[in-house]
Amino acid sequence: MENASKALLMAAGVLIGILVISFMMLLLRKGGQMSSEFDSQLSSNELVKFNSQFELYQRSDIENTFFDVITVVNLAYDINTSAQWQPRSGVTVQIWERGNCKYSISDSNEIKKHTMQEGTSGTEKDIYSEIVGKYTQLKNDDPAQGYQYKFVCEEIGYNTASGKVDQVIFRAEER
Repeated sequence: MENASKALLMAAGVLIGILVISFMMLLLRKGGQMSSEFDSQLSSNELVKFNSQFELYQRSDIENTFFDVITVVNLAYDINTSAQWQPRSGVTVQIWERGNCKYSISDSNEIKKHTMQEGTSGTEKDIYSEIVGKYTQLKNDDPAQGYQYKFVCEEIGYNTASGKVDQVIFRAEER
């Protein structure tokens, strides 16, 4: 009789041990799922934050000035520099006027800060001394009428693999 009660106690101990181990496995699996869900939510938030920096300029209720374009160009320059000018890792910005690409900054052509290329692969032009004068002229020399040019964010392209913005195209329009 004593052996039978000891056997029952051992069997109960084994069952309790199996239950405890099963419960711990369940907790670990749930914790791992929560961690991966948190990571994907975090990366989704980072993607939204990254893209919103550019999508802000695509709104139809505001008119972009050349200074807005400069802000986007400087942002693209900083991103391209941190990506070490690797194609498909950075952002390309282009300014189109009358159907032609006038100025651009590419993710694969290392250029100096505060410069843009003429066309898509031309000579570098300093934004502040060579380009800004053209696009910041006042309409009819009247400050009340604003600048002669406005910039419409015509297209924003997204990298198919990462979902990040990789191209911004502005169209310069005379008012």
